[in-house]
Amino acid sequence: MKLSNNSIKYHLNKYKFYHKIKVNDNIHTKGNEGLIKFQKIPLKILKKYNLKNKKVLDIGCRDGLFSFEAEKLGAKEVLGIDNDLSLGATKFLIPFFKSKVKMKKMNLYDLSNYKKKYDMIIFFGVLYHLRYPFWALKIIKDILNTNGTLLLETAIYILGDKKIPLLYCPFDNNNPYDKTSCTFYNEIGLIQTLSSLGFKVKNISYSVAPRNFLKRIFLKKPYPIRRATFECVIDKKKNKYLSDYWDKYHINHTKKNIFKK
Repeated sequence: MKLSNNSIKYHLNKYKFYHKIKVNDNIHTKGNEGLIKFQKIPLKILKKYNLKNKKVLDIGCRDGLFSFEAEKLGAKEVLGIDNDLSLGATKFLIPFFKSKVKMKKMNLYDLSNYKKKYDMIIFFGVLYHLRYPFWALKIIKDILNTNGTLLLETAIYILGDKKIPLLYCPFDNNNPYDKTSCTFYNEIGLIQTLSSLGFKVKNISYSVAPRNFLKRIFLKKPYPIRRATFECVIDKKKNKYLSDYWDKYHINHTKKNIFKK
């Protein structure tokens, strides 16, 4: 699709974009400028992976910032899913880029019926919105290939004892985000949740702190949330008893030595 810059701008103005995506050397989509600082680290991490001939799933893809990047990195198949599918991406960006990225209006929980497995799952900016986070992560684990990678970016609760696993679930005027955000793990809480589901966290990278972070610390009212990206793989040394207990039988009272590691 060859269009002049004016024509490109005309078409882009028909849609509302969440991501700022480069269309050509002179034009970007009008994404949410305030979120760019949180997208830099996840994007940098994604770019270090060789996705040649890999199958990639982008959960909560929105306008496709990370889906298109995965395609550039050599992925042979990219599926982006979102409850609120981007018309700007499906109607304009995909045909304009001559992209093979597919986008589907779909809920994360519907993936429980999926048979296909993926080599990489991109899961950015979604977890903290979920009311059923453990179930969501279990679904993701089940559709990730044994040698696959999960890239998970979320909001992390940073207050309290860092050695105690915590899931902070606010639903009032003190919510650090909006009221759709109800699931804030602390770091060790998310690590151990992922471990219990059969993941191993290889690396954690924190994004830049909010603008008022230091000001709040000075006022002794620290901002409780940071953004972090977790790079995860399948743990091949999983505890078989626990896996069987949680995922299959859910029995233990008639067995001896049930808590052997």
